[in-house]
Amino acid sequence: MNELARISLEDFHDVTRKSQMFDSSYLSHPLLATISILQFADEPAKCSSGNRTMKELDGFINRAYTSRLSASFKLIYITRSTDNRLAIGEGQFLNLVKMMGIDQGVLHLVGHEYDGFHRIPDEGAETCYLGTSHYALFWTYSYTSCTSHAILINRLPNYLPRLTAFFESNKHYIHSPVFVPYVASLYNNDLYDTELKSNQIPTLKWLESRVRHGPTSYHLPMNQRYDMNDLTNALQFLGRVQCDIANIQRHLRLFGAVKAFLRTKSGQDLSSVNAEARSAVEKSTEYLLEALDLLSYRADASNEYLIYLTVRAERLSAVIFALLTHEDSAINADLANSSRELAAAAKRDSSSMKTIAVMTMIFLPGTFFAALFSVPSLKWDGEYVIQDRFWVYWVFTLPATFIVILVWFVLTNWEVSWRTEKRTKKEVSKLK
Repeated sequence: MNELARISLEDFHDVTRKSQMFDSSYLSHPLLATISILQFADEPAKCSSGNRTMKELDGFINRAYTSRLSASFKLIYITRSTDNRLAIGEGQFLNLVKMMGIDQGVLHLVGHEYDGFHRIPDEGAETCYLGTSHYALFWTYSYTSCTSHAILINRLPNYLPRLTAFFESNKHYIHSPVFVPYVASLYNNDLYDTELKSNQIPTLKWLESRVRHGPTSYHLPMNQRYDMNDLTNALQFLGRVQCDIANIQRHLRLFGAVKAFLRTKSGQDLSSVNAEARSAVEKSTEYLLEALDLLSYRADASNEYLIYLTVRAERLSAVIFALLTHEDSAINADLANSSRELAAAAKRDSSSMKTIAVMTMIFLPGTFFAALFSVPSLKWDGEYVIQDRFWVYWVFTLPATFIVILVWFVLTNWEVSWRTEKRTKKEVSKLK
């Protein structure tokens, strides 16, 4: 074990112990999906897939064939349990890496769940690692036997069936050292194109139609009010779309790193390759590198369209934010109108109360003196109801009523004058 592999293994043990990366409940009988492509001399390549236990994997990887095996590709797929841990024990995983001949230097990348393309050179069989948001794939290729061994760890729901189809459709090129990275790049481009067309683009168009902004809705009138919650939800959806678009752009840049690696395989020294398989290796590599040009054009076109979608999403975000600001201002205006209406209603109530108060003041003195002079000024059972001294009641009542109203009038006007004078002095002091 080299120094890099030793350090990587120690780090892997430390990380997996802390993160509980492996599900120990699968220690007794993990069932792993496998893909196998075998190319025998003068026979077409054959692809097969199935589930195998750990006991069966040793024979699957190291099986000796009676016929002359020209090239082979074997992949083991590791799923995740319900709590998102790998459905295999740690010791079983390390044993699997060893059986596949994969350099243990890759364990650091696996433990930390790195993204990107990484290469660990080796004189016999170099190991490569490709990490994406959907899966991690690491593999090794032997020039002496034209054998590719790979391990695939999913990071999202099961994508193995589609990936199997991509390996099977390119099974005639398993001699090439670029077979695995080429198929992975082809699969990634198709995967993210599908995601873009089925998720991000429809969501973006739907949001544009909701706010009446975009290349297909520029002619629609902007004369409606929007709900603040709807606009906030639209911003959340748009943020998710922008993150997804940025993620796809990131994976297109990742394809650039893989493409640069594949280019290094052009014209490579194949002296270590078996003479009988050397021609197949050259032809397969040449074909895949030519196909890589078409894949590169496709990736460039996708990237240009993603740049356009990014601009659309940014403009839409600005429009939604402007609508949020407008709706907030409209709500504040509505609140101001409501406040004015409440103030007017309060003023009307105040006027009514003022009228009631005035009427009370008018009748209060008479009531007071009527009670005060509870002498029999009126005799309802006599010959004359009004007595001679009834005028005394009016002599006291009318002046008292006039005095009360006069006092109220003077006090009210004095208060208004005092407030006006105080406000005027305050404004004059500010001007000074």
